[in-house]
Amino acid sequence: ENPDPRPEGLLDVQTLTDYIAYARRKINPVLSDEAAVDLVTGYVEMRKLGGGKKTITATPRQLESLIRISEAHARMRFSQVVERADVQEALRLVRVALQQAALDPRTGTIDMDLITTGRSRESRGRVEELARELREIVLGHESPSLSFRDLYRKISEQSSVEISRAEMQDAVHVLEEQGVVAITGDPRNPRLRRTT
Repeated sequence: ENPDPRPEGLLDVQTLTDYIAYARRKINPVLSDEAAVDLVTGYVEMRKLGGGKKTITATPRQLESLIRISEAHARMRFSQVVERADVQEALRLVRVALQQAALDPRTGTIDMDLITTGRSRESRGRVEELARELREIVLGHESPSLSFRDLYRKISEQSSVEISRAEMQDAVHVLEEQGVVAITGDPRNPRLRRTT
């Protein structure tokens, strides 16, 4: 006797591979009317997650993903019809993914900017505001250049909120892109030379 060492209910790799290949070739599910209504309703609810602050939480691309995931879920069941349960599972999976990838820890809301740009909408706004403040300091400074460290110290003294080094670096790069400063010298403490 040589019992199968796999836990009960698990498929071997070859069987699973054949199952998936067969489902891809032979199963082409279509949305039922009820599933289509659930998709639209779920998509609209996802769009509302941004709290109405001009934050888009679901785009047409997410709707397309919901449709594909719903179809794939039906295909896994060897069903030619996408049912409401398939849509509900697709909505659950996308919500979990959005919460893990796009939840802004400062606001507690889902912010698609975290996925598309790597920064929350709020964080980008802070960097833009910081860049405006830095621009004023640089343009009003008596010398045509100053070190990053000195600029960081000056802005920190003026600000009532803590400014991270990363935000500072991003704001300085905004100024560089705008042609306000040129960055030269040691990368650990570069100098910013006024160009305007």
